[in-house]
Amino acid sequence: MGITIATSIAPRNIELQRDAIASWKKLGLEAISVNSKEEIESIKDFFPDVKFAEAGRNGRAIAGKPFVYFDDILQVLEASGSEICGIVNSDIYLFGNESMVDFIIKEARDGVIFGSRIDIHALSSLKGEEFFQGFDYFIFSREIAKIYPPTDFCLGVPWWDYWAPLVPVVKCFPVKQLITPFAYHLKHSTRWSSNYFRDYGRNLLHYLRHGDLATYAEGGLSEVMNAHIKSIDITLLAVSLAGYLYQKTGKVVYHDPSSLSSYTNISSREYLTIKEELKYYKNRQKQLITLLTDHITGFHNSLSWRITAPLRWIFERLASADK
Repeated sequence: MGITIATSIAPRNIELQRDAIASWKKLGLEAISVNSKEEIESIKDFFPDVKFAEAGRNGRAIAGKPFVYFDDILQVLEASGSEICGIVNSDIYLFGNESMVDFIIKEARDGVIFGSRIDIHALSSLKGEEFFQGFDYFIFSREIAKIYPPTDFCLGVPWWDYWAPLVPVVKCFPVKQLITPFAYHLKHSTRWSSNYFRDYGRNLLHYLRHGDLATYAEGGLSEVMNAHIKSIDITLLAVSLAGYLYQKTGKVVYHDPSSLSSYTNISSREYLTIKEELKYYKNRQKQLITLLTDHITGFHNSLSWRITAPLRWIFERLASADK
């Protein structure tokens, strides 16, 4: 049993995307790119090992560019016949081995396994920093594709990567985060508009509060939604939802069998699990404190001293926690 990965190849930076997708193929993964007819004609010859699926619509009317809808990606995966499916952006490199792929397939059965990329400066060194503000790969049982209500999310704009794990979490499917490095990304500046971040963030709140998802939302998620209903600060919504996901999802660690023999005093698997989890939570805490501190400092400098009193209280405690 293999994994079929859906993406949407952009008609630019061809060489980078070709190298990234080649890393998927090296792991034995199948790749399908969903694009408009015009895009397929312009890029298919550069990707002979990729299957292409034509999108009958695109998000130009709402996003200004012919982005592919998240819902259409799901439909292509449903029709693929693959029991285990995935969604990955076309500039993400996946590095592992056959054993790791088998591990991911096992963890994805009847649920979802997802994770964040490591931002690196060159492929010659995979040491980098985990991307804290979002998620980059989602591997899941094909049946999961059927549980999503319709939305206007598109690949290429923010928030679909929060939506992807949130829906199965809210609907009580098993969702696990892989904290072992697997996905890598050559660092570059982001190009999407801040308006996308604001508008699609508000859309996500709307989708969570209406329709069938509203009946599933339990206390923790309801508190997050209610806290941000009238807020103009979408960044804090992202932080809150990320925290909710970290709390509600399981954490799994892949152990390379070739490294297990070097640990003998305690269970090798237990040792590696503890080591990876401690590293993961330490990095998350550091990144969260940095993000919130910077954000609150901005408010502190822009609002009156009286209005920012509650924020100053939080700021002082975050500063003390970081010492």
